[in-house]
Amino acid sequence: MSFTLYVDPGTCTANGACTTACPEQAITGGYGEIHVIGLDRCTKCLACLSACPTGAIRKAGPIKPRVPTAPVAVGSFGAEDAEGGMRRRRRRGE
Repeated sequence: MSFTLYVDPGTCTANGACTTACPEQAITGGYGEIHVIGLDRCTKCLACLSACPTGAIRKAGPIKPRVPTAPVAVGSFGAEDAEGGMRRRRRRGE
């Protein structure tokens, strides 16, 4: 089965362990930034998966969850959704 890797923005603490572990230098992001895996350079060796102390590196199937496309400040990604963005609505009678 084919998979991709991504950094969970809610779990990433930007400690840099994954960037150091990646032999292909496919992970970008500096101190205080949510890291991003460049899928064009990633060989899926999984070195980053075991190196991340917070478990922020995750596997995804064919559909990857919404994640930043470039490094952003920790805690800033998804803040607009928490303030009343897209929400699931209840059906009447529930």
